[in-house]
Amino acid sequence: MDAVFGFVTKVNTSEQAFILAIEILDNLQAFDSLRKEWAELLSRCYNDDFFLGHTWLSNYLTHKSNGELIQILLIKKNGRLIGAAPLAITQSGVNTPGGIRIPFPIKRLHFIGDTFAPRCDLIVTEDPEYVIDELTRYISEIAPHWDMIELRQISSSSPNFELLKEGFSHVDIDITIAKDSYCPYLRFDELIIRDGRPFPKSYSARLNRLINKAYKDLRDKGDVEIKLYTDNDSRTRLAEHIAAIENESWKKKRGHRLFSSDMADFTSSLIDRTSKENQMIAIILKFDNSPIAYNLGFIYRNKYFSYSSAYREEFRSYKPGYILHREMVKTIHAKNLEEYDFLMGDSRYKRSFCNNARQNYIIRAFHEHPISRLLLGLYKGVRPLYSQFVGYLFPKSKDGSDRI
Repeated sequence: MDAVFGFVTKVNTSEQAFILAIEILDNLQAFDSLRKEWAELLSRCYNDDFFLGHTWLSNYLTHKSNGELIQILLIKKNGRLIGAAPLAITQSGVNTPGGIRIPFPIKRLHFIGDTFAPRCDLIVTEDPEYVIDELTRYISEIAPHWDMIELRQISSSSPNFELLKEGFSHVDIDITIAKDSYCPYLRFDELIIRDGRPFPKSYSARLNRLINKAYKDLRDKGDVEIKLYTDNDSRTRLAEHIAAIENESWKKKRGHRLFSSDMADFTSSLIDRTSKENQMIAIILKFDNSPIAYNLGFIYRNKYFSYSSAYREEFRSYKPGYILHREMVKTIHAKNLEEYDFLMGDSRYKRSFCNNARQNYIIRAFHEHPISRLLLGLYKGVRPLYSQFVGYLFPKSKDGSDRI
């Protein structure tokens, strides 16, 4: 795949005129050199998020970006950085919502790490309407370099969601929109503290009693310890504990382990980087000095992101997951953070601890090339597929007449 290059345009509004330039970072070294500027940019952004941060993106590009063409777009206003789009182009087969596998290589323009991150987005700090309009215009200009755009995990709370839909309509690019992950979370400032417990109404007194009983039953059987890990010096022992727990959990059967052969380097590096930056926090539940459950997450911009958790199946009846999430909620509340984000998934235990939720969406976009129209038809259904190909074979002029 060939590299893609940016462009410069002049924007005139009723209030001001300015130059918007889109520049491309196409390698990890260039992105790593932008660490300070990236952090400063995010700090001015409404949707600042751990999974848009330099640490997460750099770690992904270092360990998991196999064969991706990096296309990080930097948006500058009169030479000053005001936005970014962390994108990449991957060439591979794709699966349609109907279960159809497209086996031949499809060039997909997408957010970096979109199959790993529970949240992806554009970063825009000023003039969002003009910036996103220019981004979608630029993307339409480089249409020969992609067959399909797939922007996953855009939150319903993102101001960019509606602007992207509008921007694509301005350049006559067809889009489809579908629901992606559901992300429950707990806002501490919306709680009514009862009996000193920082839990929402969904966390019932009955559930609290059940967790208390399970914890008591576990302590009656042996020595129980809950240990908090936050510093860089303990990361090796923490990694060993997590790997041991996951080897005896449901995650081993489903291949979702943090320390499986294909994930170990990525996870180890992520824990190392975040612990050095005082972002990593984890809790281990031990029984007779043996780790039986863990909860691992990251603190970023006054929020806690619950990244992963698991427990050994033989201890399932003692509710170790509930015990640790309850303990972590108390810990995070004591740190005066704003939010406990459970990230992806609508599991019952998550609903028990949460008082809010975000719905993520996928925006897919298609241009006029036959392969792209075929993909549009497959994502929309057979009837649109037929109409699209008729339109391509027998195009009409703007006044609706047949065109030869």
